[in-house]
Amino acid sequence: VKGNPNNKKNYIDFEKKTIHICRTRTRQKTEIFENNTKSNSGNRILALVPEVEEFLIKLRKKQEKYKKLFGREYKNNDFVCKWENGEPLKCDYVSHHFKLVLKKNNLPEIKFHSLRHSLATALVNSNQVSLATVQAMLGHSTLDMTRKYVHPDMQEKIKVGNTVSDLMRNAVKNI
Repeated sequence: VKGNPNNKKNYIDFEKKTIHICRTRTRQKTEIFENNTKSNSGNRILALVPEVEEFLIKLRKKQEKYKKLFGREYKNNDFVCKWENGEPLKCDYVSHHFKLVLKKNNLPEIKFHSLRHSLATALVNSNQVSLATVQAMLGHSTLDMTRKYVHPDMQEKIKVGNTVSDLMRNAVKNI
């Protein structure tokens, strides 16, 4: 995500191991808009996990190589996701290619955005992360919005089925 050119802040801080989400880039028809996040809660700092850090370091090295290769033709900016010439990726590039990856691997088609729902569900069901922490991580302004993202997984449905079965068995014993 591109940062505000007037603010020389590090959006990816390798020393503090953080990623600051504070800008968005969207396309409406043919026009591209770069803005602050929709809400204050959307402006957030996430942990830079080792796997992502390693990927970003390799990516930065590649980009430095391309910058030298393209010289003055290189589009200098602070975007992370960009082509070899520095031109930012199109806004729908990742979601479009996500569909292709699913199809190539014979996986069911889901929307890229659905990964946020899957992550929220997995984190909450792990019983290691609170709903409030998931809310902050996703940048939701309310817990109600985060609750809409969390769906019961099959293990939870099995627990419900077992609980119903136990209740029915106990009710029959007491008749």
